[in-house]
Amino acid sequence: MMTKLYTLCYLSKDGKTLMQNRRDVKEDYQRNVYNAPGGKVEQSDKGFTECILREFKDETGLTLLDPRLRGMIIADLEGEIRWVAIYSATSSEGDLQVEDREGRLEWIANGDLPRLPTWGSDRYIWPLLKQEKIFELHVKYGPDRRILEHSVKFIG
Repeated sequence: MMTKLYTLCYLSKDGKTLMQNRRDVKEDYQRNVYNAPGGKVEQSDKGFTECILREFKDETGLTLLDPRLRGMIIADLEGEIRWVAIYSATSSEGDLQVEDREGRLEWIANGDLPRLPTWGSDRYIWPLLKQEKIFELHVKYGPDRRILEHSVKFIG
């Protein structure tokens, strides 16, 4: 079983959250899916926080000023295990680059987030981000990328 490490950050300002429409991604299961900016942990990263700062800047042009670790997703995609560190933030600096090699960045009203086409785990993440406890979300995906089972644990 292979394990991969990732990060995502939900940057929210003025009742909106920055999301990436991954319409140009070659993998069919991610085409036209919205996702928070983030990416794969590289061997040179000295942890999840360094990774999200690097990836967020790379994908958005913005520097996060207050990234806060909120929890982890442990996802089983048919034997490929992905650990995803979930961050939230409310402030950044820099100039937003709307287009990026992975898609288009859009500010989405928080009330519209549940209606976006996203990874199945996002519908569980948004309510968890309202909690003050750190969460651990376990999800198992089927071949069609639908969630077969999930569970949530809170820490603290």
